[in-house]
Amino acid sequence: MTIKLIASDMDGTFLDAKGSYDRDRFEKVLDALDKRQIPFVVATGNSMPRLEKMFGELSQRLRFVAENGAYVLDKQEVLVRQVMTPDMVADFLAFFKGKEVEYAVTLLGDDVIYLLEGTDFPTFEGIEPEQLELFRERMRFLSDWSEIEGQEIYKMNLVVPENISDKVTTDFNHAFKGRLQAVGSGYGAIDVIIEGCHKAWGLEQLLERYGILPEEVMSFGDSDNDLEMLKHTGESYAMANASDRVKAVAKHIAPSHNDAGVLTTIEHFLWG
Repeated sequence: MTIKLIASDMDGTFLDAKGSYDRDRFEKVLDALDKRQIPFVVATGNSMPRLEKMFGELSQRLRFVAENGAYVLDKQEVLVRQVMTPDMVADFLAFFKGKEVEYAVTLLGDDVIYLLEGTDFPTFEGIEPEQLELFRERMRFLSDWSEIEGQEIYKMNLVVPENISDKVTTDFNHAFKGRLQAVGSGYGAIDVIIEGCHKAWGLEQLLERYGILPEEVMSFGDSDNDLEMLKHTGESYAMANASDRVKAVAKHIAPSHNDAGVLTTIEHFLWG
């Protein structure tokens, strides 16, 4: 089967453990893909400010399925921008009431990240310092969630100890089946998405636009929020460092993110 599009997760997949990638190497790969008219899609739970910081001017040559499928861009053109309903936000906050500080509950608004006062947001080693600083600059601490009444919320997430991440996810999904879905994105981070609005759904918006079939897509992932995308695409790769659940659904195993597994695999596809 001919590959007509490549989609990759970022943290734990395209990026190494420090949150970095070989820019020169990627640019050469991107040049070759552009010549073959094969779009490269960044499929991630991250928001656009971090991604734009990550890729700089290369962002203008990329497609994005950001925020786990809720924000889809074809280069600079916005195709999809999902918004949480007020009821969804209220029910999410009610479920974690009393644990918002402990679980570092965050709500993503329009270029602002809302947290409750007293929240000590964890520092992840897998984020470059300048990207982390951008994240912190966007934080707004609230004394009460009522302060953001009427504000549009695009994403909801939390960070829990890794040893309870599966239980928190399972309990939430049992309570919100059919409405909201919690998915692990690694390191104890849990993203909450609208049921059915995941990376595979976001990617499908681009595939329909380009007339590309799912089986003509090469994809890469490492965490639970990549499961739907890997199941949906023809040539799916789980990273060597991926969870067992991810490896079970992928057709292939790529080298670890610390060994630039995504670039290595694409280079082999391009040049043998």
